[in-house]
Amino acid sequence: MELFIIRHGESIGNNKRGFMSGKSDLDGLSEKGKIQAIRLAWELRKVKFDRIISSPVTRARETANIVGFANSASVTTDVAFSELDHGIFEGHFWWEEEVVNKIPKNWRENHREDWTTPYPEGESIKDMCERVWNGLEELIQTISTHEKVAVVAHQAVIAAISYWAKQGRAKTSGREVLDYIHTKHYPNASAFSISKKAGKYKIQNTLDKFTSVNSSVDSVRFYTNHIFHKKVEDITNVSTVSSNNVYQLDGESSAVIKILSDQESLTASRLIRLYSYLEKNSTISAPKILHQDLSGCFFGHDVIIQDYANGKDQSACIKSKHSSKQLLQDIYTNITKLHQLPLEQVQDFWYPDDWEEKAHPNWKLYMQTEINHTITSLYKTNLPMKSLAYTLRNLSKLEEYINSDKYALVPLHGDLVPKNIIVDHNGDCEFIRLVDFERARIGDALWDLVYYYGHLQRLDLKLQDAWQDCFWGSLSKERKEIFELFLTLFHAWSVRDMEEYKDDTKRGNLGCKSLNILKQLV
Repeated sequence: MELFIIRHGESIGNNKRGFMSGKSDLDGLSEKGKIQAIRLAWELRKVKFDRIISSPVTRARETANIVGFANSASVTTDVAFSELDHGIFEGHFWWEEEVVNKIPKNWRENHREDWTTPYPEGESIKDMCERVWNGLEELIQTISTHEKVAVVAHQAVIAAISYWAKQGRAKTSGREVLDYIHTKHYPNASAFSISKKAGKYKIQNTLDKFTSVNSSVDSVRFYTNHIFHKKVEDITNVSTVSSNNVYQLDGESSAVIKILSDQESLTASRLIRLYSYLEKNSTISAPKILHQDLSGCFFGHDVIIQDYANGKDQSACIKSKHSSKQLLQDIYTNITKLHQLPLEQVQDFWYPDDWEEKAHPNWKLYMQTEINHTITSLYKTNLPMKSLAYTLRNLSKLEEYINSDKYALVPLHGDLVPKNIIVDHNGDCEFIRLVDFERARIGDALWDLVYYYGHLQRLDLKLQDAWQDCFWGSLSKERKEIFELFLTLFHAWSVRDMEEYKDDTKRGNLGCKSLNILKQLV
């Protein structure tokens, strides 16, 4: 036989310092605790439990159900493995006046020294141990030779089980047991197994330290199955230029899961605030967050799952040459609405104060850094001398403009490309929404316009001209000149990426196209 002993995941009560959830536990697992349990279930996914017995307390039952779902194992409860009954402390902070006034004199001293002293109106450690040991011995009698069974319980209960497996029932005054239970610690959502060989019980296979799970179709399927409590079969890895891992989930309703491993300071909490603001305060159609995981317990990074509007990204329309002028006008209308959002209302999550320096929260610093980095890289390319001189001259002019501060700062999308524009691909390809605001920042509105123009220009379908028609008439002569300077940076930056990421085929192809465009600018 093999018996696994599992501690429940972090409970809401665990986060209330001095609070005694005890057996009552109305709150159950915290969000982090649920992910901890899913992480443990991933580790145990190949065990194939025949049955799982849980303490009837909510936090344990929830953990057992998560592990059981992963193994398709039935879950039953047994009061033998319930939490220690804390009596008058149940559901209270230990310092609450109504509790303190009920504590008998000398109880605290006796409770720590004598395992027979019960909590007022509750159990003693001895009561709990005998309850647990009786239940454990009865359970073991029912486990067949090749059966694998799990018990999901609590810190003190598991310590009592561990003592029993190593020492048997206490044969002394119990002080040794008391000290063992007070000093033994089992992390939330940890586990070990007990096996019997040659008449002796042995503790092994301790699972209490977990590394992050690598994202893959299998691990994402496992994770999302538990989040949605149903099987998600169709999962597709979506290619991105960032190091974020993105997967599309298809089923009764489509969704996208994003594991935010790129630019760690651009957290899920920031995107949640951003999307929530757009939903409540604008007519800009943006994604809705279906699930957020800020624990890092499974993939090691923040995770969000957002809805996926029925439709396709604009790339499908471009390939079939369906993109219309009206679609481009609708894109421009929505990006303009974005640029017009009140800066004072959004800057704390569009432009977070806690960004690390590498993320360049300041637009001027961001542009200066990227311009200088690009200039340095261009000398390593095979740009003809005339093209190189022209490009360097434009970048120098752009840096002067950036340093002048003669422009307004507005909220930017930051990654306005066809794949981040969702359209109804039927008929004339109607605009549905903008997606992927991970690179949103504060900056010059021209950057969004140039960014999209540059991507269209590389496709060489003349769509860039139709896009330019949407806004060109509203720009002053000076702004038109600055547009051309930003466009030079866009393509030079792409060439730089091609040199820096030589093993990245996608960046290489885009860089080659930008290189050819730069050659033609002279």
